[in-house]
Amino acid sequence: MIITVVDLSLSPRETLPFAPETLTCIERSLASGRHVIIYHNRRWAGTATICRTCSHVWQCPRCDVALVRHLRPTDRLRCHRCGYVGHPPETCPECGGADIATIGVGTQAIESRLQTLFPSFRIVRLDADSGESAWCDDPLLSPSIFVGTASVLSVYSDRIGTCVFTLFENDSIVTSYDSDETLHRRIRLLSERSSETVIQTHIPHHPVIRSFVSGTYREFARESLDRRMRFWYPPYAELVDIVIRHRDRTKLDTILASIESWLTNRQNTTELSCDRSVTSREDGLYVRRVTMKWIDLGTDLALIRNTLWKNRAVSVEWH
Repeated sequence: MIITVVDLSLSPRETLPFAPETLTCIERSLASGRHVIIYHNRRWAGTATICRTCSHVWQCPRCDVALVRHLRPTDRLRCHRCGYVGHPPETCPECGGADIATIGVGTQAIESRLQTLFPSFRIVRLDADSGESAWCDDPLLSPSIFVGTASVLSVYSDRIGTCVFTLFENDSIVTSYDSDETLHRRIRLLSERSSETVIQTHIPHHPVIRSFVSGTYREFARESLDRRMRFWYPPYAELVDIVIRHRDRTKLDTILASIESWLTNRQNTTELSCDRSVTSREDGLYVRRVTMKWIDLGTDLALIRNTLWKNRAVSVEWH
């Protein structure tokens, strides 16, 4: 298992999303008749559409998120929360300017780039939008490049030469207590199937990368468990989100206040996390979250059972 770490801060911007060293590895695998896997954890053409003149960002009219550009099957702006679909703009509604750009890179944009770089090879995109089959066990199949999100984890073949993680930060910045462990698992899974794994990143000394380069998995596992224990995450404590959704923001705040009142008055206070300054919208509904951490959350949740199970605006999400 060969792990190659490419520091993108040292690579020329005009070659991105692939550094020259990465392209060399891809070309070497294809020339030897082996497949290439490109893992990129963003499945669209771009992350946002903006006006370069006034910096206006096209957002979903029903959610507090930017619309994502999809080139296939048709060129559209889509919301990944509620499913809203809009047409790509020709002019800005704020300033009337026509200098509009799509920022960010997704699997569709990378697919187009690969088709330009390697026109004689088969490019297969595997994500929630493609509908492609991930199976590649035909020994007569010509060398192919598989590009996609976590769907590429299901590609099985004994002829995989190079596996590329286009941007390590796409996974490492996820706000989840187990994001590093999930990323470590994905890198290990793909690296065991390929001759060489290339990780492109701006943070080459990240603990996950260091554990592969130096072979110190036990140290990484120990640090992960210590971090979970220090911040009271599973398996050392229970973790649950109480999610409140309502069309009326005032009623939402009333429900939230009653839940917080019950829980904060407990003698063995449950650790709570709730930012009152943040209220998002999803599909026309205002949304608030209360994160709870404690050893026995069942006892605390029983106190607000009527609010939780009889109010359609409230749901409970266990981790």
